[in-house]
Amino acid sequence: MRVPATECPRISREFLEEDRGQQKGDFEREYLCEFQEDGQSVFSRELVERALDSSVKPLDVPPMLTTW
Repeated sequence: MRVPATECPRISREFLEEDRGQQKGDFEREYLCEFQEDGQSVFSRELVERALDSSVKPLDVPPMLTTW
């Protein structure tokens, strides 16, 4: 589900305009659901996405047994 603040009736246009002067990218991340890289991540989004492989099946691990 994605609902940017501009489509939320509880958040006024005036409020959003006041906050628009944030650092570049902050407004888009905070209010428009645009999750961009901010240059502070250890791994880039591209690197993480390249590491994902949908052909790998999850491990079927049985629940741990505890003996007391």
